[in-house]
Amino acid sequence: MKVYTDTGEEIIIDDEPIASGGEGKVCLVRADKGSPYQNTCVKIYLKDKVNDTLHEKIKFMSKNPPENLIVKGFKICWPLKSVYSVRHEFVGFVMPIAFPESKKLTILTVPKLSKKLSDDWKKKFDRREGGSYAFFNRLKLINNLLRPLYFIHKSGKYVIQDLKPDNILVDCRGRVCLVDMDSIQISDPSTSVFYPGSVATAEYIPPEYHKKPFEIQENSPLSQEWDMFATAVIFYEIMFGIHPFSVTPKNLAEDEMNTVSSNIKNELFPFGRYSYRINAIENTPHKFYKTLPQELKDLFRSSFSANPGNRPSAEKWIRAIHQIVESQKNKFETPPKEDPKVFSPKPPKPKKPEPPKPEPPKPEPPKPEPPKPEPPKPEPQPKQSDNSITPGMVIAIIFGLIFIALLITVGIVVT
Repeated sequence: MKVYTDTGEEIIIDDEPIASGGEGKVCLVRADKGSPYQNTCVKIYLKDKVNDTLHEKIKFMSKNPPENLIVKGFKICWPLKSVYSVRHEFVGFVMPIAFPESKKLTILTVPKLSKKLSDDWKKKFDRREGGSYAFFNRLKLINNLLRPLYFIHKSGKYVIQDLKPDNILVDCRGRVCLVDMDSIQISDPSTSVFYPGSVATAEYIPPEYHKKPFEIQENSPLSQEWDMFATAVIFYEIMFGIHPFSVTPKNLAEDEMNTVSSNIKNELFPFGRYSYRINAIENTPHKFYKTLPQELKDLFRSSFSANPGNRPSAEKWIRAIHQIVESQKNKFETPPKEDPKVFSPKPPKPKKPEPPKPEPPKPEPPKPEPPKPEPPKPEPQPKQSDNSITPGMVIAIIFGLIFIALLITVGIVVT
């Protein structure tokens, strides 16, 4: 299939869509390497959705994009150029394509990951199995979501209005793509241009708009604080797998039902000023809120305020998360080893005191053996001098004297 830009450039797209919905379909662009249309796709509207206002809106967006549509970590699938049929009829627009293998953020805003997800997803994002490592990766994902929102708001012309997990794509590396940007609200004070957003989802609408009929009238644009309420709701879902206003009120008015919308209207955030109006949350994922750093707790409470002026900007969120990530980087960056269940974001339970274990007897030091008696050393004999008389010499002398005496006696007798 062929479509054309407003300057007559021919773009060839696949006949089979990669996605389709109530407004139209999305088809890949066939482009050579190095082409400006490489890694792009085209949204083709259904005929009954096309009108002059939509055409003008897309042209304004393509001429006034926010900074940094494609950056490491995120993409904004923003209208790059309007496209037309061979008969020069407006049919849609070209936009960047999402990161490969991207999925809707809804896979990470539920209590448990789907078993169908690959091990890469489970390793990085499973709250129970990944422990502090999963917490760290979810924080980085939130940061990647904040950055495109910051650039969109920085332009001063746009409010996304229908920001929700269905309109956000993520991959297992935590990279983010914002899609369905054509439903955005445009309000440019310098040119008096105003195009209201086309849709909004009740679970992501702030309390001040639930308290009165939701009507957007010409020249009455929404403020960026609208997006910041929805953003905080999404962050809470990413962290805990539950909507922050999914609670059970203690009392309900006769004309109300226990719905998320009515709880938003009545400001029933479990940790807000009306927490006393809510039934116990100990057995729900809300209890994990207590494990958050204090900076994040404060940001959530301010974001869910009924006063829009209290809601922190994307920039304030970015700074707080950056500080937390940097301060805990060495602790969180290492993936879990073979047994990652050592950490769970559950509040610690008080441990029962264990009876003191008897200490093992200390081994007695070996008794010293009595010293063995040494054999007596022979006393040194005094050395005899050469002139001393020995016992043998005495005997010889005696016998000599006796012999002489005998000789004398014999001589006397003979005479």
